[in-house]
Amino acid sequence: MLFRSCDKMNKIVLLGKLIKDPELKTIDNGEKVFTRFIVAVERNFKSADGTRKSDLIPVTMWGRKAEV
Repeated sequence: MLFRSCDKMNKIVLLGKLIKDPELKTIDNGEKVFTRFIVAVERNFKSADGTRKSDLIPVTMWGRKAEV
């Protein structure tokens, strides 16, 4: 059975801080564009010692969304 790839994708919203500036790269002689960056997302709860930890989420975007 054939299916479109977007039918099996999940959509998420991350609220956080960028760790460093996004890196815009091209491959295949400039035909394909992608951007990589890392978002630090703070957890909703505190640990036993009273501090909040953050999770580092690597993100890769392709195509037009990568160029914005």
